[in-house]
Amino acid sequence: MDNVLIYYNNDSLLYIIEDLKKLYGLRCFEILRCGERASQEMYDSIPILSDYRNVAKNKYSYAFVISEAPFVNKMVYELHLLGVKTVYILNAEYLPVLNNDETINKIITKFDLSSKPLVGYVETHVYNQCNLNCKGCTHFSNIDNSKAISLMDFEKNMFLLSKFYNVNTLRLMGGEPLLNRDLDKYILIARKYFPFSNIDIATNGLLITRLPEETIKVITENNIALKVSLYLPVDKIKDKLEAFFSKHGIRHIYGNGCKQVDDNVLIRRFHKCLTLEKQFNAKYNCENCFARECWFLKNGLIAKCVTPLQIEILNRKFGTCFEVTDKDFINLETMSESSWNDINKLLSENDFCKYCTPVKEEYEWEIKSSNQELEDYIVGGRKYEKDKRNRTGL
Repeated sequence: MDNVLIYYNNDSLLYIIEDLKKLYGLRCFEILRCGERASQEMYDSIPILSDYRNVAKNKYSYAFVISEAPFVNKMVYELHLLGVKTVYILNAEYLPVLNNDETINKIITKFDLSSKPLVGYVETHVYNQCNLNCKGCTHFSNIDNSKAISLMDFEKNMFLLSKFYNVNTLRLMGGEPLLNRDLDKYILIARKYFPFSNIDIATNGLLITRLPEETIKVITENNIALKVSLYLPVDKIKDKLEAFFSKHGIRHIYGNGCKQVDDNVLIRRFHKCLTLEKQFNAKYNCENCFARECWFLKNGLIAKCVTPLQIEILNRKFGTCFEVTDKDFINLETMSESSWNDINKLLSENDFCKYCTPVKEEYEWEIKSSNQELEDYIVGGRKYEKDKRNRTGL
């Protein structure tokens, strides 16, 4: 009899085990909680284990992973360390996109960990600028002078990524990706290289009802989901969005996995944690960072978050001197073969993490299309700008 492990990271998802039992005929299995200890010690008389390091290696024939997409990176790597060769990943944020007559099998992807390493989640730009221009945008889209990523560069990124890794979830974003008039072509390229992966598009939603028919067709025929970040201006058109989604059969979620709109998914506040000096504990910051597994792909490089690969935009705009080294990313172009060590590198702290303060500074969300200040992005940025003016006399 196969030994099966169910690995999950959120106690609210335990109910899915019943669906897995019915769908896969599971009779004998063990349950492991990722991260903090489970709120309950047993599930249906089965003990809930904690800490993968206390679990026997090479014991399980296969494992089910139940998690939101970004956390899959860590969980799959730990299963690799346990000697698991086959994983079935249920992407929890996609649960709301299921129709009443669909089973969870629709959002489960199967991967062979022995063929090549698995990237659980990675995001990449298809357009750099944005039509919303949030103050303090963490992708620096409101101060980025470039626009679309060329089709040639995008396809090169997809080729390199697929050459070395399997991918569970690929997120196309920006900026605002719907500003890209050739978005349908980018989707087709992504699907060509990742035929079995989850692919979604992160959008602020303002342009959804203006999508061309050809793009709508490509989205629906290639099983693409739209992930709508619900800012206050978008909340005003939510009824129009719902009608549009219903008319065209477009799968969608709001925020991090909500089918319906409510106050919990409205974006009212932003935060910043970036400082100008490498002065903080990188390991502590990495372990407590909200974006620690939002891996970002750009120009053949993958970093553990967007900032190291986008910081050049801030340097150009404000004359700052943020440093990025090869310790802060993996380089697909110079790679000869893939390795789980590279996955571990992305999961671990890097040198750039020292720039971030462990205490986030929150502020009210607002649109700021012009007159951006360093203070918008940096903790202590106003002092830096004042000192710079004093030094230069400007």
